[in-house]
Amino acid sequence: MKKYSEGILYPYNAEKEIIIERNNKRELKETVVRTVPHKAWHLCKAELDGVFSELSQYRADNIIVLSPLHGGRLISDKNLPYTVYTYEGEDTLNCPYITEDNDVCSEEFSFEILLPYLEKLFPSSKYHAFFAPGTENEEEEKILSDIVKKIKETYRPAIILLSDNSGCCSMWEKALTARI
Repeated sequence: MKKYSEGILYPYNAEKEIIIERNNKRELKETVVRTVPHKAWHLCKAELDGVFSELSQYRADNIIVLSPLHGGRLISDKNLPYTVYTYEGEDTLNCPYITEDNDVCSEEFSFEILLPYLEKLFPSSKYHAFFAPGTENEEEEKILSDIVKKIKETYRPAIILLSDNSGCCSMWEKALTARI
């Protein structure tokens, strides 16, 4: 994954500014879900410090980031079917609604702002990021709920991070709590 926001939305070598130490002694026995912000570094670092200081106690094989996709070329064509994106080389879970895109982080930084924490505190974990536009109808909500079900089944247990900023991740929250 190419970093697009390093030096713009967060400093180069941002992990040096993170004073949280990696603990990772507790085995993760069940999936843990936490909400994290995605604003510029100076606006969200204190909140990210709080969330990651709690999470740093766990050993996690998989960390899932569920992010919004606010706009750009990937969702500008309304004639395309509802699609969730992941970066190139990521597992699409054999789901026809998940597409790989190597440039997804150029249009959405909600995953990338977390990388300094993930790289410092969970260096041996595998990260999986999924980017979804907002849902506009029940069919799209069902697609997202099915994807969340596959994520939970495939990566169990895991740390799931909802990258939210003032409700922009509500479609993922709804999918996480849906009864399928």
